[in-house]
Amino acid sequence: MKDLNIRKTGKNWRVRTWFMVVLGMVVIIAASYGLYGIWRQYRLDHIPLPAFPGAEGFGAVTEGGRFGRIVFVTNLFDTTDTNSQNYIGSLRWAVDHTWKMDPLNPYGERRIIVFRVGGTIELVDRLIVRNPYITIAGQTAPGGGILLRGDEFTIATHDVIVRGLRVRVGDRGTPTCCRDGINIGTYYATDDVYNVIVDHSSVSWAVDENFSIWSDSKENHTVHDITVQWNIISQGLFNSIHVDEEAIDGMTDPHSMGLIIGDQGRDITVHHNLIALNNGRNPRVDGIMGAEISNNVIYGWGSAAVEFGQAETRTHVLGNYFKLIDLSSVYEIFIPDLMSSASLLFISDNVVANPRYESEPADVRIISPEEFPLAKKSVFRASNIDITDPQTAFKAVLDNAGAIVPERDQIDRWVVEDVINGKGSIIDSQDDVGGWPVISGGSYPQDTDGDGIPDEWEIEHGIDPNNPFDASSFSIRAPSKYTWIEEYINSLLPQDTEAIN
Repeated sequence: MKDLNIRKTGKNWRVRTWFMVVLGMVVIIAASYGLYGIWRQYRLDHIPLPAFPGAEGFGAVTEGGRFGRIVFVTNLFDTTDTNSQNYIGSLRWAVDHTWKMDPLNPYGERRIIVFRVGGTIELVDRLIVRNPYITIAGQTAPGGGILLRGDEFTIATHDVIVRGLRVRVGDRGTPTCCRDGINIGTYYATDDVYNVIVDHSSVSWAVDENFSIWSDSKENHTVHDITVQWNIISQGLFNSIHVDEEAIDGMTDPHSMGLIIGDQGRDITVHHNLIALNNGRNPRVDGIMGAEISNNVIYGWGSAAVEFGQAETRTHVLGNYFKLIDLSSVYEIFIPDLMSSASLLFISDNVVANPRYESEPADVRIISPEEFPLAKKSVFRASNIDITDPQTAFKAVLDNAGAIVPERDQIDRWVVEDVINGKGSIIDSQDDVGGWPVISGGSYPQDTDGDGIPDEWEIEHGIDPNNPFDASSFSIRAPSKYTWIEEYINSLLPQDTEAIN
């Protein structure tokens, strides 16, 4: 009996041991999944969402108008007369108007602008975004989309998302020094300009720069945390109506500039853009602490492609694809003789397709002072761009850049085709390429509750087409943690990455 009791006790001990091992494994696995769930929820609740899926770079986490009121553009008029019957419902009204602060709604000043009309807006004056926390969803416009012409679109505040706009300025009016396409800058600002992202838009035919990111030296403000991505920036006007700011005689001078980034700003990202058929500044970087020029397609420049000013800068030029035309200069990157010796430049993995000589892309040519050393690695903490090889970027940009919703207009189609054919030239006027395209108006889809989300989309995604309060609510959100109006407007454009992995 004694032996039997010992053997029985031993067996029970072994059973209990195995039971404890299995139980421990179950507890560990459950805890792991529980910790993962807790961590994922923490990320969703506390780590900033990108402005939209696919937003990258230093401006990627701007909130724009998230949780704010939905404001509708219902006409194509433009006027600076706030008493005009056409003012309310115009884009200028939607951008300029402010609402009284509501202590019960901390997001009351925010706006998400949805277009119920498509077509062309003839700007009578520069359109300036002065009030922060705004999303301008050009991709929501019905018909052929939305096009701004005649003057500059300026961003002079913080937390701004702009997507799906066409800005084609043109040479109408009197000679001027300063009519850009899109300007992100401090000249009209009352504080720093930051947390701005411009995505999937098309800019052309500017008299000054097509695109400008600039801190005015006379102001105490600066620009920082900006992203310019997946845009087409093309055909700056050459022999047009541009007058140099310092000209005494008022005579016009040749210009045609693509994109300028300066002066005394920081953390600027320019990636996956098609920068095409601008004589110079493709882009020009001057005095920026942390500029990223990555995975762009730079085509058909005249005097200069990527160029630097003399002021101290920290810049990465990575993975870009250059392609010449007959009149292009014989170098792709220009560093001036008087470049600040404190500047640090990391230039790597860029290629050039030269149809004059080579059939395959080759290494870029850099003009620089002999004593100026290029860095062998990053010279600042980079942002989160997913950088690919230049050939992959070339195809992706040609397929996806610009205002592609509902489709590219004839100007962008021609520019993209010309990048492939390599036969383009620098233009003097929009009339050289047929003038402004006709943008059809179309009709906005049925939206019973008036929340900006079409009924069909709401039903498809399991939300109520009769509830106007579920679109931009802090408490009613999509599984992605975006609001439902964001989920809808984001679905209209390519979503290159997931919001949360």
